[in-house]
Amino acid sequence: MTVIGYIFLDAVREYRIPLVAQQDLLEEYSVSIGQNCEELLVEQSFSSSTAFQERSEGKKLLANVQEGDLVLVAQVKWILGGGAECTTIIEHIEGKGCFSALC
Repeated sequence: MTVIGYIFLDAVREYRIPLVAQQDLLEEYSVSIGQNCEELLVEQSFSSSTAFQERSEGKKLLANVQEGDLVLVAQVKWILGGGAECTTIIEHIEGKGCFSALC
């Protein structure tokens, strides 16, 4: 099992939470569940309105996540977007036998 942290740095800075703050939050959460965040993906060239699967790190995460992996994100709105996108992403991640967690 790999614990993957996804950090989103909003390109238009409307919802930006500093990198260090997000990294600390993900690491604290992973430690609290007895895990180590082994991979950290930092998305920084896209706005929050860009679909997750169209962002470079989002695309990478969806392509590489494997059964048993745990995906951590500080705010769920950064990966789930609207209703249709939410359903698509959850089905994709769960279809691979993975888990997601909101820190």
